[in-house]
Amino acid sequence: MKADFYTHNGHYVLYQAIIVQESGMDFFSQLSESDIVPEELPDPDLSITVFKYYHKGNIRYAAVKTFFADDYFENIYITEFYPEDGFPALIKDIDGQVNGEPPIQQESRLGMICREAETACLAQLAKSGKYGDPELFMYTAPVKDEINAYLKKELIRYGYSKNRLKKIKAVDVDIAAIYDLFDE
Repeated sequence: MKADFYTHNGHYVLYQAIIVQESGMDFFSQLSESDIVPEELPDPDLSITVFKYYHKGNIRYAAVKTFFADDYFENIYITEFYPEDGFPALIKDIDGQVNGEPPIQQESRLGMICREAETACLAQLAKSGKYGDPELFMYTAPVKDEINAYLKKELIRYGYSKNRLKKIKAVDVDIAAIYDLFDE
């Protein structure tokens, strides 16, 4: 049973994959054997069991994903923080890293609004046929102008202003470029 460290949103996560038949104990049994009584936490994904427990005075969270194939497997993800984007996102990120992918960057609310606004605007433009074939108009100057106008409207709708943009951080977007939208 090999354990490796990975990162999710800048925090370390200990990852273990165990074959329960070989080890003779699942993760919960290992905690019980160590006189640790975990609290089960709710998660919308019922295929994930999330435990909160204390080990040597430090809080730990463990997400356990169970698989049944020829054997009974558990993938275990242990961390000292509760992931802001949820355990399903943590598991997806760590599983990707186990398979050689880089860590996933957490999307900010601002980033989500920008992505959704661009997608919605492009869909509206494609449906309208205003610029012809969507494959050809993707990032021409007039289309960029329409996307920026739509994005500004959406940012205002969700409570963003120049003042607010000055006072927040979002590592997944160019805040300076978004800030400039309010000067147009």
